[in-house]
Amino acid sequence: MSMYIENNLGKDETIVIKAKKSWLYLLMPAIWLVLIFVLAIVAQVYISKYTSHEGLYVEISTAESMSDFDLAFSSSTMKELAISQYNENHPADPVTDWDELREIRKEEYRQQYRDMWAKEGEILFDRKFGDKAEAELAGMGFFQELLINAGTYVNIVLWVLFFLIGVLPFIHRLLLWLSINLALTNKRVVGKVGILRVNSIDFHLDKIDHVQIKASILGNLFHYYTLRILSVGGAGFDNNRRRNDKDTFVGISNAQEFKDMATRAIEVHAEEARKAQAAEIARAMGK
Repeated sequence: MSMYIENNLGKDETIVIKAKKSWLYLLMPAIWLVLIFVLAIVAQVYISKYTSHEGLYVEISTAESMSDFDLAFSSSTMKELAISQYNENHPADPVTDWDELREIRKEEYRQQYRDMWAKEGEILFDRKFGDKAEAELAGMGFFQELLINAGTYVNIVLWVLFFLIGVLPFIHRLLLWLSINLALTNKRVVGKVGILRVNSIDFHLDKIDHVQIKASILGNLFHYYTLRILSVGGAGFDNNRRRNDKDTFVGISNAQEFKDMATRAIEVHAEEARKAQAAEIARAMGK
């Protein structure tokens, strides 16, 4: 809690209770931030796998081999024969249909080209894409350049999205939470919220209508609440008007205690005001 409240106390004014902020208010945006970060890392790994030189060589070479494979076994008779031969050679792990055999063969080709890349690397890549005219004729040169550039652009977009939907919401809630200052004194309710756009309240007890508490499902679960100080004539949570952030404070752990003490202070102040008014009337009539 900053010194905002203490610096705004008047003469003969003492603090009755301060609003306590619950760090659990930050739990869900923190979990969301970590989840988005993990997803971004996984996505980046996946993108890099297919847009690196190795990934391009492996995937394109595998696609070419699978094209030849499908051409060689285009008829149903050849497919059945291939399935039978495979099951004879692999009795412990037979296949039941052509699609299953095709996936096995595809992964074998993919691993074969991975092993080849591990041995020769860039030489294989240059051999496949080095002849620009031949590569462009096959559509490979354009495909290679498109994927590599796409990998760079997609990674940039990926981390921008991570910042927008992960980091910014967390920072917004954190700054909002850190900026909250609210206290009840023996004379008024004083507080502020916000850093760049600061909203402050300063309601004397006789100007306060009542204090409201609202909680979401997570708020009820983790015991943090939204506290709103309503001045005379102010609108509440339960009507159709949009709430005013100026008098609303979120993530308050002792909201119920604050409300109870504020209610008692308002009642005491009102009773004292009535007694003072009655005494004033009595003095006036005595004269």
